[in-house]
Amino acid sequence: MPLINISYTADGDFDYDKPSCSTRRGQTIEWFCQGEGYYAIHFGWESPFEYITYQAPLGKRISLRIPDDSRRARYKYTVVVVDTDRRQIFVDDPEFIIKG
Repeated sequence: MPLINISYTADGDFDYDKPSCSTRRGQTIEWFCQGEGYYAIHFGWESPFEYITYQAPLGKRISLRIPDDSRRARYKYTVVVVDTDRRQIFVDDPEFIIKG
């Protein structure tokens, strides 16, 4: 199960331990971001998932199973972090790949 750890700086620079994560149909992919506040993962209309936006408090995981009928492709998505300690919103646009 791929886990993508998201970190960010006070300047809004993001870092991912798996910046372009590869996964397969039927696997579960998880995102995790530490801090105070919440974060959201937003997929465009080409999303392989049932919904296009998922959110969780910082410090909790977002877990999504890749549907068996997903097409093999690169999927861009948006990460939005609302840091309540800093009173700031940070946005980034990484990708993940469904290989098969």
